[in-house]
Amino acid sequence: QKSQQRRATTNAPSPPKIIDVLAKQGLKNLDGTYTCPNSKCSGRLFKPQGITGHIKSCAKKWCTKNGISTK
Repeated sequence: QKSQQRRATTNAPSPPKIIDVLAKQGLKNLDGTYTCPNSKCSGRLFKPQGITGHIKSCAKKWCTKNGISTK
């Protein structure tokens, strides 16, 4: 039983990536940058490696709405 429980937790689907969700919502620009979804941020542009940390600190409601952890 323990091994079945362990396998069930290790095979759990991973949460969606922030850049994938942004691309689906049309927030990826043609030059490869991403726009912050927070309206208070006034549409700042970020490179892929910078948008992840910014979104987790800036748009927490957007993260919870899209199933992304803010830890």
